[in-house]
Amino acid sequence: MVLEGAAKAAADRISTTPPADGAPREAQPGEVRVVLAPGSGDDAIVAVVRELSGHRVVVTADRELRERCVAAGATTLGPGWLLGLLRP
Repeated sequence: MVLEGAAKAAADRISTTPPADGAPREAQPGEVRVVLAPGSGDDAIVAVVRELSGHRVVVTADRELRERCVAAGATTLGPGWLLGLLRP
């Protein structure tokens, strides 16, 4: 999950334990990795897609971001897919 701008304040409410060495690592099943974007959230999302290996999924409705993420090797899904998982 990438937080940008005012949304970064939500990070204080999320319990996170960064790796001791500070290096990025693969998220474990059931885990959500929180990234605070230093600038553009879209740029941070694409950077995370590029730095991680394996299956990467980006949920976004933004057409340009979807194209950038697919070019970087991710699968993209729309917000309707995520909402469908969250609704009973």
